[in-house]
Amino acid sequence: MDYKIIYALALIAYTFIMLFIGFKAFKATKSLEDFYIGGRKIGVWVIAFAYVSTWNSAVTYVGFPGNAYKMGMPMIASGILSAIFAGFIGWLLMARRLRIQSTKLHSLTIPDYLEARYKSYGVRILSTIAILIFSGIYLVAQYAAVAYILQIYFGLSYGVSVLIMAVTIGIYTSVGGYLAVVWTDLIQGIIMTIVAVSVPIFCLVALGGWNEINVTLATNVSPAFNEIPGLMGPLMFSYMAFYTLGSIGSPQLTVKFFSIRDKKVWKYGLLLITLVLAVQTPGMAFSGVATRAAVEKGLMSGAVIAQNADFTMPALMTTFAPKILSILYLVGVFGASMSTADSLLLTSSTALVRDLMQKGLRIEMEDKKVQKLTSIATLAITAVTAVLSLMDLPMVVMISVMQLTVVGAAFMPSLVFGIWWKKGTKTASLVSIASGLAVPILLFTVFSKYNPFGHPFWPSIIISFGSYAICSKFSKPLPERFVNDLFAYKEWEEQEAEWGKEGVSANEK
Repeated sequence: MDYKIIYALALIAYTFIMLFIGFKAFKATKSLEDFYIGGRKIGVWVIAFAYVSTWNSAVTYVGFPGNAYKMGMPMIASGILSAIFAGFIGWLLMARRLRIQSTKLHSLTIPDYLEARYKSYGVRILSTIAILIFSGIYLVAQYAAVAYILQIYFGLSYGVSVLIMAVTIGIYTSVGGYLAVVWTDLIQGIIMTIVAVSVPIFCLVALGGWNEINVTLATNVSPAFNEIPGLMGPLMFSYMAFYTLGSIGSPQLTVKFFSIRDKKVWKYGLLLITLVLAVQTPGMAFSGVATRAAVEKGLMSGAVIAQNADFTMPALMTTFAPKILSILYLVGVFGASMSTADSLLLTSSTALVRDLMQKGLRIEMEDKKVQKLTSIATLAITAVTAVLSLMDLPMVVMISVMQLTVVGAAFMPSLVFGIWWKKGTKTASLVSIASGLAVPILLFTVFSKYNPFGHPFWPSIIISFGSYAICSKFSKPLPERFVNDLFAYKEWEEQEAEWGKEGVSANEK
């Protein structure tokens, strides 16, 4: 039986479902606020799975297992910490306060919020440029991941595989906006969770259980493969840090807090997100470790994986796993890529049209025109990033490492201090974003040999947070009445029967 036909039918059916949802979202979109943040009316299941599926991109389902195949147990530990920090602590720290402040400031995008919060045009422009560049870089990684999968499953060329991915997400995101993104993310997130449960169970059964896998790896690879920090050494702690903390500064994730419907969604979303992340990320890391055990046992060939570790999961699925699981993984990883790519696309296109053109260059436009131009920008960015993905690229996980480090260092201080510390200033925000962009780029390139930490994340974060705190101490503070109104969280909740209502605009204070 030619399973390629079944693979193709499953993928075609899935693609048409996503496109159908995109057009349904188009009909449900009545305003620019709907198109950008879902009208601030997104419920718990949708927002939870949208958040998780955006965070756990193809990097988790392709790059993460590939790195686990090489490095072992530290990747599983990183997955567990991801659930704790990216899920529970990140949501607890950011979601409620950012939702309230963004409503008070009538913000639809992260640059929208940062300009209003710090009363700085420069902050908007700098943050917009950062989003356009580094969201594009991460988007390229999503194309690459899907291309690797389709190459193994169908024997398609890399370029054709990228084209399939680009056409699909470009259409439904440009048509349906935010509602299309989160509705499709719900379906994709559920499938991704099923995959993250099913694959490890199969591996445990097929390879004789956890102890047998550990013994095989310790004997045939190295005892350090099963230890922490093991083969990664001190680098493991930087890797864990950027992967777990990077979410707090990622614009495509934090903007989702703007769309939370009410306090109940915030409370239950906290639990659901943590639970799903605790299943998905460690599960896929374990799958990579188990694949290494299967290769060492001689149950499958590791030749294709030796060429590129990103082929780890495709090789496992097409040569060792049952066909039904292989089909499920194909749909799941396609969804993992799309669920992140659509959020990146919308974040980039809104940054280009609203934050750069309408607000940055002061081009007067009605909301309908802004929405139309955002749809066009989505298609344009899709095309540009698809072409860029045809370049010779490093491992998918390495691309994500750079993107998460840079955006985490650039945005985390202004976002975290912006909702937790009243004394932050516009100078502090500008300097921290600038240093958060410059320092990791320099450490990834010209100064890579002189970094005592081994990875740029920690020095980048320390410098960006430090520069924010120092500049806040010695620069002009924001108006006291404005700041006090922003931080009146409890009073605002008492006045609002529903979070969906508009708060008092702090711009008017």
